[in-house]
Amino acid sequence: MRKSAGRIRYQMSEELYNSDDFCKLAEQYEELKKENAELTADKIHLMNLFMESSEYVFSVVSNMKINDLERKCKALEADYIISNREMLIMQVELGRLRTELARRTASLHYANTVCMEQKHVIDRLKEDAERLASNYVIEAFPHEWVCRGGCHHWARFGEQIDHAPDCPITLHRALMKELE
Repeated sequence: MRKSAGRIRYQMSEELYNSDDFCKLAEQYEELKKENAELTADKIHLMNLFMESSEYVFSVVSNMKINDLERKCKALEADYIISNREMLIMQVELGRLRTELARRTASLHYANTVCMEQKHVIDRLKEDAERLASNYVIEAFPHEWVCRGGCHHWARFGEQIDHAPDCPITLHRALMKELE
């Protein structure tokens, strides 16, 4: 046997041409044809099985994917429910915080108003202090100061007078300390 130019050629000796050898070759040829037919049938059968199993495998894989997606959807739905619950809780908390902020803003506004009113009172008290100092403490003699507010205490300087506890200047100073 030898191969040449892509075709198989058989060189047979003259002895093969006798009938016995020819019959054997014919029988082998028929057996090979049968075997080839069986192999072709097996091949077709295996291809059909493969196609059927491919469809089955595809069906199984598809069902697995569908089941996986359904499980994921259920998990997402559960997460969504939890998220909605948490969002509602946060909305309630946000409402509470807004109410608290409004209350504190009103309180701060009220405190600011009170402070402004107290500032006006303090300014008036300072003016009153200046008036008290100019009217009640006078220089009676050179370098001698006296309180005319009722305590009549003396000192070398007006700021050094030790006023009586019931003197209007002492009461005014105590009120100023309370406001500070």
